[in-house]
Amino acid sequence: MNTTNAMKLVLIAGLALAVIAAFVTVPYAAFALVALGVLLGFLGIGDPNRLLFLMLAVALATVTGALEAVPEIGHFLTAILRNTSAMISAAAVIVIGKVLAAWVT
Repeated sequence: MNTTNAMKLVLIAGLALAVIAAFVTVPYAAFALVALGVLLGFLGIGDPNRLLFLMLAVALATVTGALEAVPEIGHFLTAILRNTSAMISAAAVIVIGKVLAAWVT
């Protein structure tokens, strides 16, 4: 399995967990999302995509609570965005660390 396929599988698993954890209680879901995010960050966000990925992380963290006011489903939409943001933010930390390490070496 190449890196691109592994990265896609980790992303799909993380998104699925983010959605499932919004509707039912999943033990250690936050830890699993962060672990998947770290794995996603290490599998590699390529040089041309780093800036877009970091912008995604900032935008996702910014809009996480924006849908709370939607009647009936706002709570679930917010939980999905919050869970996804946790995974993407963890990956962003790894990407930032890799960029800093490349600058130092």
